[in-house]
Amino acid sequence: MSGVTGSHNAVNVDGISGNTRGGGRLDTPVNLDAVAEVRVVTNTYQAEYGKGGASVINVVTKSGVKVFHGSVYLLSRNKDFNANSFFNNLIGAPKADYSYTTLGVNLGGPLYWPGKFNSAKDKLFFFFSSEGEPGQPTGLSHAFTVPTALERVGNFSQTLDLNGQPIVIKDPLSHGSPFPGNIIPTSRIDPNMQKLMNVFPLPDDTNRAQTKGNYNYYVADPHLQATDQTGNAQQILRIDYYVSSKLRYYFRGMYMTTFDGGLNSPTNIMNWGIGPVTYATRGPNLGGTATYTFSPTLVNEFTFGYALWTESQKESNTYVPQVQRDKLGITLGQFYPANNPLDLIPAMTFGGVPQAANTGFTARFPITDDASAWTLTDNVSKVWHRHMFKAGVQAERTIYNQYHTGSNAFTGSFDFTQNINNPVDTGYAYSNALLGYFNSYTESTVRMDYRPITPILEWYGQDSWAVSQRVTLDLGVRFTAGLPQYPANNAAANFVPALYNPAKAPSLYRPVLVGGAPMAQNPLSGALLPQAYQGLIVAGSGDLTNGTVVAGVPGWPRGMVDFQGILPAPRLGFAWDVLGNGKMAVRGGFGINYNPREGSGTLGDLSANPPLILTPEEFYGNTTTFLSTAGTLGVSSFTRTLQRNQQPPASYNWSFGIQRDIGFNTVLDVAYVGNAGRHIEQAY
Repeated sequence: MSGVTGSHNAVNVDGISGNTRGGGRLDTPVNLDAVAEVRVVTNTYQAEYGKGGASVINVVTKSGVKVFHGSVYLLSRNKDFNANSFFNNLIGAPKADYSYTTLGVNLGGPLYWPGKFNSAKDKLFFFFSSEGEPGQPTGLSHAFTVPTALERVGNFSQTLDLNGQPIVIKDPLSHGSPFPGNIIPTSRIDPNMQKLMNVFPLPDDTNRAQTKGNYNYYVADPHLQATDQTGNAQQILRIDYYVSSKLRYYFRGMYMTTFDGGLNSPTNIMNWGIGPVTYATRGPNLGGTATYTFSPTLVNEFTFGYALWTESQKESNTYVPQVQRDKLGITLGQFYPANNPLDLIPAMTFGGVPQAANTGFTARFPITDDASAWTLTDNVSKVWHRHMFKAGVQAERTIYNQYHTGSNAFTGSFDFTQNINNPVDTGYAYSNALLGYFNSYTESTVRMDYRPITPILEWYGQDSWAVSQRVTLDLGVRFTAGLPQYPANNAAANFVPALYNPAKAPSLYRPVLVGGAPMAQNPLSGALLPQAYQGLIVAGSGDLTNGTVVAGVPGWPRGMVDFQGILPAPRLGFAWDVLGNGKMAVRGGFGINYNPREGSGTLGDLSANPPLILTPEEFYGNTTTFLSTAGTLGVSSFTRTLQRNQQPPASYNWSFGIQRDIGFNTVLDVAYVGNAGRHIEQAY
């Protein structure tokens, strides 16, 4: 908005925060048939508007009136209503599958009891709206390569590359000589890995004339349409009560759900067929406003509300048992089993296999997250002579909880990619896996809870002053308390250059050439390792916490950033009726806007920083012995870092415009709008 990053937008529903996770998103939107108006203020707005440096957007819901009004509607889009595309017709292809349906109903009017209460129908009103989009089939399809039945028992005699040539399987124990007949002896197969290979479905499309060797398993449309669906539903109820000529208030409740289910669910990494997963969000938004008129010139308005957004996933009853080690008879261990209470199988990737089906889980599996926001505002208005004074306060507290997150390597992650630099590589990812020879293995040391809290406190005063019948000035200032975000559970780590001591730096494996071959050398012992270790940390050297600080450490702010003080943001605006006849106006203004509602990730991302989470990596090992070798750490990578004395992000806005009535019910509007951002947060 107005050239300012979208994450600096403030989005409200009836004055109550609707972007619980932060940024410019609206987590609790309102269906269009329940919207009375959308108010958007951008650039040089008055001091009463805050919490966003780009724009302030307020969605106002409908209310009931003295007469009953309602509607029922059905909106449908379907491929049967569409013409086929030119290119589909050209090649004789059918129309793309498409189906979208919206059902809705709304009703508003007075609440009354004839002769008993509200007989005049002028005190109590209601408005109800319900809208839903029933499950819509996505119609998506995917193609994968999975291990064949022969490959699962070690027989690669029929395994071909994309050119139709046999892939030679080499024996690392015989100096890379091919296995006789391209068949791995049963005695050499790792039984745990064989069971993991059997997690995948068997090929269902082996016609190479059609697949060209790019896949052998196809998840077709008919199967997906039975399981993959998206949809949403929303209900809104608003009650308006005019208690007296001085007091009126309203309460509005809203509840919205969305779901995206099936094999193609965004939380289902294994969309080749373990089972459908439903990803669902829920978003209640509750609140209301009370307005009291003390006198014709003095009015107070108080708003209070709560918004919640949750996300979760639900698997089919058979999903988890199909990927649990104990259920599959797999005894393969891991370094940190406490991170994997469900005993899930490790992640596996097979680089070099066309469109390989992989295993894995999202970092938050199973997802049970929530974000909430409490909102309180109070405004008082006073008219005095040519002045309209207004003052108020706004407070907000949000928290975004992402539980057991940090790294998707919490179950352990094997990379069986074919790699010519791997001394135990067999020449093909599936044969690597069956023998247990991996390119790399990673496993995170811990799972963290991401729980940033964002406190907001602002107050303002302004005066809209009619200097004369032709000139009006808007003068005001908004104050923001520079309250930094802080983690609810002290789960935040930061890198501070001033705390870094070069004398405690760990040693790194350095690159060397041995007989013309690149190797990695331990500078402390002179020991040689494969090239993959170049640049990694030598175990036991240096201080891995060098230069880092963790939330909760005495003498350091909990949110890694000091209190930023009270931040004044002046606002100035003017309007001049040049000719005095309402035909031509000149307007302009200047304002400073701070952005106290930073994205939750500004601090939340620090929960994934070292030393809270480390991800050691082991190279060129075997699944039967990898637990006897400690992984090696790379140089620390920080998701995000914060400066202790960082300045608050601010936008400086200005505008100048001329409007002229040129007749024919037409107004010509020419304006210049500018802004400059300072201390805007960045992520690299």
